[in-house]
Amino acid sequence: PDSKQGIGLASLVMTLGAEAPGGGWQRIVLMYPVDLYSEGVADAVSAAPSMKNFIVLKEPLPYMPLDSVEAAAKYDYSQILAAARRVAAIRPQPRIFIFPVLGFYLPAPILRAFQEVGLFNEKAVVFTSDSGFSNEIDRVVTQQPAYLAASLGMPAEALWSNARG
Repeated sequence: PDSKQGIGLASLVMTLGAEAPGGGWQRIVLMYPVDLYSEGVADAVSAAPSMKNFIVLKEPLPYMPLDSVEAAAKYDYSQILAAARRVAAIRPQPRIFIFPVLGFYLPAPILRAFQEVGLFNEKAVVFTSDSGFSNEIDRVVTQQPAYLAASLGMPAEALWSNARG
């Protein structure tokens, strides 16, 4: 259930955060699409007793699943980039990010936006819920390049040519 994943993520953050260099983690950012599953996980993370020593910031995202090439072509990456810019403007800048997402709401565009605004470096840590990578994984894996390319406004061939160098 959503609450168990949220409590598990919170426990993981608490355990690893206590061991972090420099006195531990303080700010956690939850970025999630507005859907029942993701909101349930995000609510469970922020309400978990283990999170009482953290500042938990929520950044809801529009629900834009990447479940077909057509849906991906309508994907509005600018909304994800705007959310990443809002998070990048927070001071002190958070370094811990949790993405509770459903299988077809792939975290790749979120990760790309974070990279674009400079949020990913050696100090950043990203957690995602199990569903973000495992729901209907076979279909996601076989279609992901086309979905990702369409969501970024490029043909799939361009995505692979960039990956090859």
